[in-house]
Amino acid sequence: TFIKLFMISKKLSISYLIGMIATSFWFVPFCLEYSWVYYIMFISILILLNIKDQKYIYYLFFINGITTCFFDFLSTELITLFIPLIIYIWINNKDFKKSLFIFIKCILLWIIAYIFMWLTKWILASIILGVNGFKYSIDNMMLRINGLQGLPNKAILYKGAINRNLYNLFPLCYIDNRIVFLFIFILILLFIDYKNLKNKKINIIFIITLIIPYIRYLVVANHSFRHSFFTYRTQLITIISLCLLIFNSLDYKLIKKELGRLKDGINSINAMFKRRKNN
Repeated sequence: TFIKLFMISKKLSISYLIGMIATSFWFVPFCLEYSWVYYIMFISILILLNIKDQKYIYYLFFINGITTCFFDFLSTELITLFIPLIIYIWINNKDFKKSLFIFIKCILLWIIAYIFMWLTKWILASIILGVNGFKYSIDNMMLRINGLQGLPNKAILYKGAINRNLYNLFPLCYIDNRIVFLFIFILILLFIDYKNLKNKKINIIFIITLIIPYIRYLVVANHSFRHSFFTYRTQLITIISLCLLIFNSLDYKLIKKELGRLKDGINSINAMFKRRKNN
């Protein structure tokens, strides 16, 4: 998928690669529980990039919703929806209103398909096993949403659901002092052309997708808190969205100017050392 994306858009492929590295994708093949959603995502991206007729996009996301619900163990289910959708929007973002319509419609179709498959599974389970599968499912759902399970209050649950997932990202998970990453982020902000950020309406979609994983962590707080060691990979959506926002908004003229100054400064220092050496 990376090679295919690289051939279409270098910025998109770099964002995709950064996201995959940040979410430690190399661990995924070693656990079947994590693997299914990635296989669905990879296949759907490849299909997406070869679709010529827009109507088939909607079929793809409907099928994605069904297959995700069937195969997934509630791990990183949202990546089968938002990663292909982000890629499609980035490649076909000439008309903002049209892109927004496709964005909303694909989300609704995926959700409808997911719920349909979820209901089908529990109806069949109840019939075949002769038990009330819905009661078990709803009780478990309520536990995963806000069950404290020994925590003193919900504030700690919600804070932990965000922090645990955030700090599992690579390389944050290996570094105690994370102030350097704050410095890098501030440095990036200095080179953003905010006028350009505002003028490109398509950025609204990427801002929405950027925060989606954290809404998921808060809605299913208990699950996100207890299983952050794999749910953190949902932030693949955030990383790719953030990278695309930055690429869409950087002041490349300012960067080129500052790099030129840096080069001149390095040349001046080298010249000074050469003079001292000759003397």
